[in-house]
Amino acid sequence: MFLVWLDSIVEWFKFLGSEWYYRIRWLILQGLTIVILFITLLWLAVFMYGSFYYAYIPPISHSKDNYFYFSSDCDPESALLCSFPSANFSLLDDGNRETLRRGQVYVVNFEMAVPESDMNQGLGMFMVQLVIYGKHGEVVQTSRRSALISYKSPLLHALETWSFLPALLFGYTKQEQKLSVDLFENYIEDPYKPAFGAYVEIQTRKIQIYRSKISLHARFTGLRYFMYHYPFISTFIGVTVNMFFLIVITLASWYRFGAEVSFEEPTPLPASSLSREERRNRAKAKALRDRPCESDKTTNCFDIANFFFLSQEKFSK
Repeated sequence: MFLVWLDSIVEWFKFLGSEWYYRIRWLILQGLTIVILFITLLWLAVFMYGSFYYAYIPPISHSKDNYFYFSSDCDPESALLCSFPSANFSLLDDGNRETLRRGQVYVVNFEMAVPESDMNQGLGMFMVQLVIYGKHGEVVQTSRRSALISYKSPLLHALETWSFLPALLFGYTKQEQKLSVDLFENYIEDPYKPAFGAYVEIQTRKIQIYRSKISLHARFTGLRYFMYHYPFISTFIGVTVNMFFLIVITLASWYRFGAEVSFEEPTPLPASSLSREERRNRAKAKALRDRPCESDKTTNCFDIANFFFLSQEKFSK
């Protein structure tokens, strides 16, 4: 009797170990599935926010260098130019695509570097005109603003020259001034008349120029302002919102169409998938369970096996 009871305990422990092995393996697979799904949804949320940021936020600025041209068929002995210096440049990128976002507000700024020559010092005020035209040459908008080179007295000019003499001798700096003129404070790209190019003209024949350029700076407001000036906070909020909706959609799809991997307790493998030894042990334990006890005065020698197979039947049903 004792040997039978001991054999039942051994068989019960064998089946208990096999049962916990399949259960732990199922839990590991379930955890890996959840982790992989979470990482996939997280990367998808980041990709969605990055795509939205790239499509919604235009480049903050565009810059175009100006190369002035003027007539030279007048009196060669005169120090004046034969015509107003002007430049024509395109507002398209290298792929002939529009660089300005339609509906976006821009600040158009004209920058120019001029030498501190006697002619420029005696120039006085002059006008700068900018004409923005469309695809077929039609005028979209025009702006004219005045500009003035800063005055420097002969004493201040001499002191500045002596102060920067080493840098001037070795070419690290130049005696020049930089002028900045805002031609448009609130230029809005018209969706029906997009800008294809611009024409800038300096309306004086006495000026001398080193270089110049036109800069277009986007003025963000509302959501664009928040996303551009607070990138970390906006990224966290955007990814979190995307993650929330992706999880809701995933769970709704899971419960709507059904999942192959259930969150309930696993069902033991059928006997055909077990090894020969495991099938033999299961048959022995089942025979012990069905065998009646020889005496009612002692403790039931098959209680442990019966308890185990009662728990087994719960999974096999």
